[in-house]
Amino acid sequence: GRPNANVCPVCLGHPGMLPSLNKKMVELAIKTGVALNCSIHHESKFDRKQYFYGDLPKGYQISQNDRPIATEGLVEAPMFVVGMQTDAFPTCKVRIHRLHMEEDTAKLTHEGQDSLATSNDGGGDDDGA
Repeated sequence: GRPNANVCPVCLGHPGMLPSLNKKMVELAIKTGVALNCSIHHESKFDRKQYFYGDLPKGYQISQNDRPIATEGLVEAPMFVVGMQTDAFPTCKVRIHRLHMEEDTAKLTHEGQDSLATSNDGGGDDDGA
């Protein structure tokens, strides 16, 4: 699509715009936490992570820092060994420390001396769900 054709005033940091929680994002985060064998927390919170970068027009990102939606997961994954031919690969356990939600920033594309930003990749619903 066209650059910045599907953006919202909150993502662009327009004055007076307040963010709203996306219900679908929370549902997907919980499903991901369950799939990763995490402890799902009934309460979590969002924080403002402030930094300046070209992909963040408002100067801060809404993210989860000290109270994420899920923690302490464990996934068993196959270990692929170069040159090993077998029907059953050995596995290793991968610990998941935290699963958190955060708002997407813009996507930067660098063309020569120019840097172009598009906020289309923000992934949020237009219906405020």
